[in-house]
Amino acid sequence: MANVFPVSVMGQYGLLLLVLTGGYLMTPYWRVLGDNPMLIAKLLLVVLLGALIGINSSYRRKAAQGNAEAYMPKIVMLGRVSLLTTLTIVVLAVLVFR
Repeated sequence: MANVFPVSVMGQYGLLLLVLTGGYLMTPYWRVLGDNPMLIAKLLLVVLLGALIGINSSYRRKAAQGNAEAYMPKIVMLGRVSLLTTLTIVVLAVLVFR
């Protein structure tokens, strides 16, 4: 399981790209943000995803320092929650921007 840690860095780069491109694509929608609850939910989920990726990265560093058996179940659980959060973000994006 520890061999996949370098791949987990892609989550951080993916989140960075998500925020940069999403901020640009949101340009015409900032004025109507208060009128669209699905858009607010999507943005809140992006913030939650950022927190999950940050916590998971912290656990990954601690597991790499030698306490892997304590942190691996947490990393797996947060990975699953992050996946569900990401899928929900995509669904909400499709519903909001169609």
